[in-house]
Amino acid sequence: MSKKRKFKQYRLIFTCLVLSILAWFTLKMSQNYKQTYQFAVEFTNLPKDKFLTYRSDIIMTVSMETKGISLLKFEFNKKKILLDYPRIIKAEQQQNNNIAIDKKQLESYLINQLNFPVTSTVIEPLSISLEFEGFPDK
Repeated sequence: MSKKRKFKQYRLIFTCLVLSILAWFTLKMSQNYKQTYQFAVEFTNLPKDKFLTYRSDIIMTVSMETKGISLLKFEFNKKKILLDYPRIIKAEQQQNNNIAIDKKQLESYLINQLNFPVTSTVIEPLSISLEFEGFPDK
C-alpha cells in the first residue's frame, strides 16, 4: 500500500469518527435534562436618592428542566444574575423603603429578560428583601 492510499484511509476514518461524535452530541443535547445552578445576585440601577441598608439572600438557586443545548450557556457563563431594579420592581413598590421581590416577579424577570428556559423553573429563595434609607440631610 502506498503512503498516499494509507493517508486517504486514515482521513476517511477520522472524518467518520468526527461525524459520529457530532451526531452523538446532537442526539444527547436534544434530550431533556434537569439541572440546578447557583447564581450570585447583584442589583443594577438602584435609586440614587437612597442607599441600600439590607439585602437578603445574595445567592439564588435556579432549577430548570430543558433541552441540553439550552443548558450549555449556563455551564459556561459566569454564575451571576444582574437584576435591573427599575425593571423588576413595580412602580408602586419603588415608593417604599422595604421591598420584597416575590417568586413570581423573579421568575417573570428571569424568563423574559435573561432568556431562561420556560419549562420547570424552580427558584429559591421564594423572595428577596431589600431595605433602603434616604441620605441624611446636610
